[in-house]
Amino acid sequence: MASLLADPQGRGESLVEAATLLRRADCELFDQLLTDALTPSEAGDIKAEQAYHAKHKALLDLAPKGIVTVNVDDCHENFLQHRAPSWRVHDPVNDAEQKILELAATLSKQPFLIKAHGSLGRRVVFDYPAYRDLLEKSPGYNALMAHLFAHYQVLFIGFGLSDIDFDWLIDTTVRKFGSPLQPHVAVQLEEDGVDPIRLAAADAKAFRLAERFGIHTVRVKAEGIQGLLERASREPGQRLLRLIDDCKSTD
Repeated sequence: MASLLADPQGRGESLVEAATLLRRADCELFDQLLTDALTPSEAGDIKAEQAYHAKHKALLDLAPKGIVTVNVDDCHENFLQHRAPSWRVHDPVNDAEQKILELAATLSKQPFLIKAHGSLGRRVVFDYPAYRDLLEKSPGYNALMAHLFAHYQVLFIGFGLSDIDFDWLIDTTVRKFGSPLQPHVAVQLEEDGVDPIRLAAADAKAFRLAERFGIHTVRVKAEGIQGLLERASREPGQRLLRLIDDCKSTD
């Protein structure tokens, strides 16, 4: 079990399987350990907290319509409460079906933070039974996620694209709509000394994501992610440069 959890490149299924076995062994202990591990201490690391705020500020400077997080702690909403109080926080894992459908219909009215895997102190999605309940018994949740993927351009950051619900989501979306309706970008970590076979597999996955799902991969070293986000808020991309060029008068 330790080897599964220690493998930083392990697929999401490995971690879900580990969580399922541990939670099955002692449900209450697992939930308590999870809460303890993911609740920041009051006397936290000041430098780490400042670095977190800088990264979140870089995200907000991109002026996104909303944020979807698979984190279950309350760090995102605590930051937004002080820096962007107009944002609304939603927890579709724990909301009633009608409320989820109403959320999908009104998303564009206000910036949103969606807790896609639930919240500490409430139901969280970490093990197979929770995934099964979410994907098979909550049509509202599935409709919300498909709506996001079909109507918004998504920037994936710090997300391995290997969660069970993500695999189901993109496959379902493609079956419904055919070719991708929106272009998306995934920022993936670039590592030194990666085994050539694993690198080739990662390249093959990136090609499939781009061709079938419209998700284009950008590989960046971990220390370069914040700089990438900060530049993105200041420098125009290729699409905008083309639009500007097309609008220029030739005289």
